Amino acid sequence: MLLNEIMADSEFYISKEETLRDAAGQMNYLKVDTLPIVDKGRIIGILSEKDINAKKTAINGTFDIKVKDILTRDMNACIRNDDLREISQK
Repeated sequence: MLLNEIMADSEFYISKEETLRDAAGQMNYLKVDTLPIVDKGRIIGILSEKDINAKKTAINGTFDIKVKDILTRDMNACIRNDDLREISQK
């Protein structure tokens, strides 16, 4: 089975230059807890609610820092035509 057989069609992401406030608003609007972070058309990381909450607590509750300052860069990526068995072994 290929990833595209179970993957949602909608595409959403946020720029690394957006603020945590922007990211949290988009997550709330889209009803998701993680967003891919894009720079110059390439995914450079992800941002989760967990990332936001941890950083927000550490910086006294401000949402005005940039996504690029807290995104998670260590990740594995896949494309629509990847086989699910191969993905699960990464």
